[in-house]
Amino acid sequence: LPVDGFSASWCGQLYQYLGFLPSSPFITDALNLLNWLRTTARILPHQPPEKVRELQVEACTQWHDFFQRWSSVAPPVSPEQIFYEDLEWSAGMSVPEKDLDSWKQHLRKLFSQRPQVPLSLLHRRMLACWNLHFSGQEDVDFTTFCRVFLSEGSEQGAEGSEQKAEGGRQGEEGGGQETEGSEQWDETVPLGVLMQPFFENGQWMTVVNGLFVGGGKLAARWLHLFPPAERERLEQWHKTLKLDLFPSQGWYNANFQPQPQNRLLRTPGARWKQQTNEIRLGDIRVRLKGPGLELRYPDGSPVFFTDLGLEAPETRPPAMQLLYHLTVPTVGIRTLIPDENWSEISPGLRHRSRVVHGNMIFARQAWSVDEKVWKSWTPDHEHQALVYRHLCTVIRSMGRHRYFFYNCPGEKPQMADLHSPLLMQVFEKDLRHGSGTLLITEMLPTPAQAGERAWELVVDPV
Repeated sequence: LPVDGFSASWCGQLYQYLGFLPSSPFITDALNLLNWLRTTARILPHQPPEKVRELQVEACTQWHDFFQRWSSVAPPVSPEQIFYEDLEWSAGMSVPEKDLDSWKQHLRKLFSQRPQVPLSLLHRRMLACWNLHFSGQEDVDFTTFCRVFLSEGSEQGAEGSEQKAEGGRQGEEGGGQETEGSEQWDETVPLGVLMQPFFENGQWMTVVNGLFVGGGKLAARWLHLFPPAERERLEQWHKTLKLDLFPSQGWYNANFQPQPQNRLLRTPGARWKQQTNEIRLGDIRVRLKGPGLELRYPDGSPVFFTDLGLEAPETRPPAMQLLYHLTVPTVGIRTLIPDENWSEISPGLRHRSRVVHGNMIFARQAWSVDEKVWKSWTPDHEHQALVYRHLCTVIRSMGRHRYFFYNCPGEKPQMADLHSPLLMQVFEKDLRHGSGTLLITEMLPTPAQAGERAWELVVDPV
């Protein structure tokens, strides 16, 4: 599918291209489908939610019928994916509440017992600055500390902040090695989780896709979609949290909804609504605590911020980068996945079993294939059908079944289906143009386990 779905312009361009090809029943049928999709894509944004849902389902039916008429199998596509048009409607949660509560308690326990992570490079530089210039002092205001630290080399500070941002992203994605820890993590701070439940062997299981600092992302993304009574209850709950929102942003959040919060740290360039309980940036204090540094409000309470998933710390002014580093805990799932879980099963091929705690899966089964190995999977002289059969045989010999994801370094994971010659042809093309180590990951849950479409729970707080 196109990256942005079947937009009207994409359908129109393909329609024009097919119009120059020799006429045939297949071409005529494809033109009729494209014309219907193009017209639907144009009118979709202007329809009421009920009509949008109806058109999405109809588009999915047209898509599958076209492939069936021409003796092929349509790639598994949900109705929402065809046009990439977001649509909200209420639905009941099929996961029993007792299982959800059990997952939350188990996850909180595991996270509290996670291994210690060393201080980051930037934090060590700030600690060295403190020991050099402020040793013996109980605390110092944040603006003074920033001025002294940045005068020693703002480039080093910015570089460290970029490393923190990148480390955090790698932690959420489950790739690379996390070098940034939540050094000042307060166990009372809310923790959020993204999980995909599914039913297997008579019991509910869940895949943990990511962890984040609770209290912000849920309200930022979907607060305005809840019924009024539920929205008011969530706003009141948000005000009881210890975390405030990171102040240096150019907008409120993804839906331009103002966020409820107890106090506001006034920073240059912030666009939060003015409120009575505002604190100046120069009034917060830097102090030494344990192995690193922390920030405190004038009343002595620690400064912790939750982000909305929209910040790009490396684009902020240097002082805001330091503020982000010291106040937004880095929460990643990598700390719960042992690095030594990989084992070599043949030369150039390594395997990682699922990382499972109870009924929770923290890492899917995966295979790491050296470039020299997977380059031999696509000989140039073979016929396309033989290559397809060979690729299916290779993937099955690794213990992988029908569905899987794959990607080379720097590329987004792509889905493949052994029963779909079209998707396997895309897989072969990507292999011919790829480089580096190939990562193959099982699809979990599978379409049979997930039901009509893939879905994900956002649990905040845990």
